[in-house]
Amino acid sequence: MTFARWKSIVCLLVLMVGILAVNRIVGTAKAVTLEYTAWDQDHPTFFWFEDVFDEFEKTHPDVKIKITGIPSAQYREVTMMNLAAGQMPDLYPFLSSMLMPLYDAGFLESLDPWLSESELRHRLLPLVQEVGEIEGHLYGLLRAAGPWMPHANMRLLRKAGINTLPTTIEEFYTTAKKVKEATGEWGYLAALDPATVLRTWRTAMIWSLGFGTDFAEDGKITVDVPEMREAFRWLRKMVADGVIPLGIREKELLQMFWEGKVGMVIGGTWYAAFVHEENPELYPDIELGKVPFPSKNSLTGGGWVGIPTGAKHKDLAWELLETLYSSKNQIKWCETSGRLGSTTDQPTQEWINENAPWWGTMLDVMENHTVQLGYAPPGFEAYEAEFQSIFIAYMMRIVTGKISVEEGLKQAQEELETWAEKKGISQ
Repeated sequence: MTFARWKSIVCLLVLMVGILAVNRIVGTAKAVTLEYTAWDQDHPTFFWFEDVFDEFEKTHPDVKIKITGIPSAQYREVTMMNLAAGQMPDLYPFLSSMLMPLYDAGFLESLDPWLSESELRHRLLPLVQEVGEIEGHLYGLLRAAGPWMPHANMRLLRKAGINTLPTTIEEFYTTAKKVKEATGEWGYLAALDPATVLRTWRTAMIWSLGFGTDFAEDGKITVDVPEMREAFRWLRKMVADGVIPLGIREKELLQMFWEGKVGMVIGGTWYAAFVHEENPELYPDIELGKVPFPSKNSLTGGGWVGIPTGAKHKDLAWELLETLYSSKNQIKWCETSGRLGSTTDQPTQEWINENAPWWGTMLDVMENHTVQLGYAPPGFEAYEAEFQSIFIAYMMRIVTGKISVEEGLKQAQEELETWAEKKGISQ
């Protein structure tokens, strides 16, 4: 073999080895794990997230998405500790009550640099801009907007001689009582269980907001006010008259509703979505309306998602956000969960007519009657768990008849004011 031939072969081998080495280096450099935390992996709608993540991995073959599940009850505490220790995921879901503490701690990246170059900015719901924006910058995207609405099982209501949803507190009480008397099933079901403080707190919010008041305003506690007293007189009356049971956990409540064992519940539109999924034969008899309390006020859940300042792969995290909030995936979310997402995208009218005839009412409630996003007392977001625990202890004594409404709220107000002063929040 000639020298020239040997030289050509050696050069070719060197070139091939170099290419393989470069490929290995590039491949290693491109292999990325995006970290995402979640409190809702056990929710039936979480498969929507998993489907979107699978879609993203297919279009980004060198990216894997790692989901770390954290129980919802510990989510805030655990993730805030992780962030403080520098352990930041690439994409971070958080609750509305966490927005200001996260911002104050410098843990959230402004989404403006990416959003300014994205078509997504034209599709965001106004509410997202209003609530997620701090000092002119947007720090999170709303995961879902599902205003809390009364859901009625019209089969049970009709058996009780009632053909329309109640629109006043008097009608609500009468309807619930007649359903219990005529069918033996519960007329109205709410979370009233001291062992699940957050769930019971949501019940308290439904009633307080519905009667036109909140637990605090401008940093001042407003528990002992006429509107709150009126709300809890009615709630106590319904418990005393055997219309509402005590000690029902949220998952049990959901199951009882989709099994057709409850006349009415008030909750997010996922209640209707559960019936559609678990008991489709009952679904046509489920009707949704506006809160039948004096103010008609409602609330909506407060799940957001943002990019931490210490995220390792911010641009990729934004790409994943754009995939989650694409028109196609937002419409899929609406159809999967029965809720709005973070954008103006909606299913077709044909789908709405067949699957969610109450959609227009939901939009009306969202636009005109939703007065609170998330579950924290205004001004006490950093201490919401303590605030909730103090109030729920008095609330349960009130609804079980161990203390009068007036005395219970008076004592709750006094204890909360003392507690707030110790936190440095002047009352």
